[in-house]
Amino acid sequence: AALGGFAVKAAGTFDSVFTKMQTLAGVTAGEVDGLKESIFALSGETGRAPTELAEAMYFLRSSGLDAAESMEALEASAKASAAGLGSTAVVADAVSSAMNAYAAAGLTAAEATDVLIATARAGKAEPEQLAQSLGRVLPLASELGVTFQEVGGSIAALSLSGDDAAQASTLLTNVLSKILKPSQQGAEALEAVGLSAGKLREMIAEKGLLGTLQ
Repeated sequence: AALGGFAVKAAGTFDSVFTKMQTLAGVTAGEVDGLKESIFALSGETGRAPTELAEAMYFLRSSGLDAAESMEALEASAKASAAGLGSTAVVADAVSSAMNAYAAAGLTAAEATDVLIATARAGKAEPEQLAQSLGRVLPLASELGVTFQEVGGSIAALSLSGDDAAQASTLLTNVLSKILKPSQQGAEALEAVGLSAGKLREMIAEKGLLGTLQ
């Protein structure tokens, strides 16, 4: 009886997520049956619960990805989640943020998850915290021409120095924001050592982000 009650509750939650998709995320009624079928199939492949996948799909569609992009991102996120990178929704958050930040470069969901996994392996940051922390860095990095791979490499390097993912992301965000829009005090400090924000941006283009930070 308890198991039956749980199943009914889970089914109700699953359906309510699709209702929310239709009312808030632009999913049409005609898409729902196909999405449910795809999510059930992906659940069997990855071991992720259908409701977890549905909630991640809601987030992906809300982020502005179209149906094909969202399904690709959901599959990549579910597989990364199964590999230990965090819940599917948390991974999907990071993946969609990366895809939106680097849309002009054509970053795919598979490429974004590959970078997340490589960053987790190369550094000491907790995988789920890493996925949660990356989003705030990416708009600044993209504006400065810093690739997603470079962001991952820099955060991994900072984590090896003792910073956790949140600290590393905060540090990197602060550095990038000061390079992009230095304060008067910051500009004067750079000038005192023969540098400027413009020169740092040139260094990023020539040496990459990590080389510039070093």
